[in-house]
Amino acid sequence: MVKLSVTLLGFVLPDEEFRDLLSVDQGMPVQTQRFGVSLVEALQAGGAEVSLISASPATNFPHNQVIRYRPGRTRVSGATGVRLGFVNIAVAKHLTRTLAVFRHGPKELRKTAGDVLLIHGVHSPWLAFGAFAGQRLGVTSVAVMTDPPNVPHEFDTSLTRLLKRFDGWVV
Repeated sequence: MVKLSVTLLGFVLPDEEFRDLLSVDQGMPVQTQRFGVSLVEALQAGGAEVSLISASPATNFPHNQVIRYRPGRTRVSGATGVRLGFVNIAVAKHLTRTLAVFRHGPKELRKTAGDVLLIHGVHSPWLAFGAFAGQRLGVTSVAVMTDPPNVPHEFDTSLTRLLKRFDGWVV
């Protein structure tokens, strides 16, 4: 029997990194983390081999004290992959996540020979990469929509609300 190879693109961290995030982040993205880990474990329980392309679900600076998230390797529930780095300031975050996923994503997909790219979160950098991966890399891309796109956050400014409306239109 051939195993399905799934690459999960989204927001899931190892437990220790998630605890570190909670210590500096006022947004408390607990449900995002729990869903991501549960998704990894459910896919594995169903027989899939899972790899990761992941980023921290960090709230924008200054509501999260970390400005720069560094790239590296990651491991969650036995799934390994790449952790994307980005700059955690409103507009820069979107741009640097986009650059990071387009830089590291193709290499990770080729390395794992993934059959499916499963996108966790309606995040335009992830969706754009999913469209690219489908058209250029021949990988089936599927988005898991757990929340409507661009839900206003208590920390949003007028500018970030405007940018979220534009991003919602793009999505």
